[in-house]
Amino acid sequence: MKFKPFDYQVGMIQHLKDHKQAALFAGMGLGKSAVTLAAYADMIAAGEMTGALIVAPLRVCTITWPDQVAHWGFDLKIANMRTDEGKRAWRDGTADLYVCNFEMLASKTIKGKHYKGILEEFVGQDMPVCTLMIDELSCLKANSQRTKAIIKARKYFKRVHALTGTPSPNSLLDLFYPLKVLDGGERLGKFITHFKNKWFTSDYMGYTWTPKENAHHEINSAIADICLVRRSEQHLEIPSCDIIDCDVTLPAKVMKQYKALERQLVIQIQDKVVDAQSAATLVNKLAQFTAGIVYDEDGSEVHLHTVKHAALAKIIKKHSPVLVLTRYRSEMAALLEAFPEAEAFDEKRMDDWRAGKIPCFVANPASLSHGIDGIQDSCSVIVWMSLTYSLEQYEQTNARILRTGQDQNSSIYRIMAASSIDWVIASALENKSEGQSGLMASIGLLQRQSVPTASEPSEKSRDRFDFFSAP
Repeated sequence: MKFKPFDYQVGMIQHLKDHKQAALFAGMGLGKSAVTLAAYADMIAAGEMTGALIVAPLRVCTITWPDQVAHWGFDLKIANMRTDEGKRAWRDGTADLYVCNFEMLASKTIKGKHYKGILEEFVGQDMPVCTLMIDELSCLKANSQRTKAIIKARKYFKRVHALTGTPSPNSLLDLFYPLKVLDGGERLGKFITHFKNKWFTSDYMGYTWTPKENAHHEINSAIADICLVRRSEQHLEIPSCDIIDCDVTLPAKVMKQYKALERQLVIQIQDKVVDAQSAATLVNKLAQFTAGIVYDEDGSEVHLHTVKHAALAKIIKKHSPVLVLTRYRSEMAALLEAFPEAEAFDEKRMDDWRAGKIPCFVANPASLSHGIDGIQDSCSVIVWMSLTYSLEQYEQTNARILRTGQDQNSSIYRIMAASSIDWVIASALENKSEGQSGLMASIGLLQRQSVPTASEPSEKSRDRFDFFSAP
């Protein structure tokens, strides 16, 4: 199949061609990888580009990018740097695109032995590529070893491009390191302390940072020139989706234990000690309580209840097929035992899933939030048994059914225990989502304001900003 861009994708392609430092903040399902391949194919054919190193999550780099090249018929040779063949291709310069996963970037020392990362071993003056492409830029929101490795190596690349649908998964603070990767600190500053002091105020302990009054506008203004926004709801004709919260009640005994753990941080259940000596651990333990199985101090399972199973049974009776999401291995095992018709998610079974032969897939959201396409071919119902804290993971996972190819109204069920941490997590996700939407909308507004005021804007300007025009 030959790739023919939609109208909204033309501007995305041109944005990558026009900017040596560029990001596409584009919603799920808008074809970020396809437009990137189209831009690179054009530039390589025109002699403007020698090739690209693409960094992405493991499944995305090993499956999605090669599949996209093949699916759209691009005349590009792709090599996997995880293999000896791919590394030889890099040394020989015989491919156009080279893919590797984030875990390969940084050097590491294991048991006293030093192992070079991809960027240390292969990146330098005499590379077969001139472009660095980072797929899922939000993976670099922390000052991790991989982030440091990219910042150190970016000087060797003529272009640094990036893709993401969730540019600030938790807050504006998440933008600093992704933007430093893109522009070396030109727009938001070279140091996180300068960024914080300029646009945020902190509590007296320095733990909580709150944006100053004009921070959103000023930050968005600073990055709007290189970060192009495309929002899924503006361009994809996808049937409506309902979010349905199912409230269940924990048994009185379990709720009493839940409240005791919440107050005391340590309790004893069935001769087992459940310990939560930090805020993060407490939140996790409380979520395990509502899921039905909590881990004690030795990592053993303590079974508490199955009240969420009854709610799931009603949903499965009403819908088929259903994608069920769990955070804990013990929770998944209990569901597979309680529901014989359910299967643990297996990418090798996707053909049967697409054909509607599997009534219920049970998965951890981390296993399919990136790089999995085809869930929507037979399924329009997701059930969250235990919510993730990660907005990026939450939105990416929901996008498995809310994407091109979905032809039914969708439902996302969230089974949550009354008066519990479940509702706190749901509220936190909504607050983070509002922040993300505000970021996307604000940058979009700035870009719309940048459209030439002449009655007939240029084709380049129209392509870039048509998404933000008033209806």
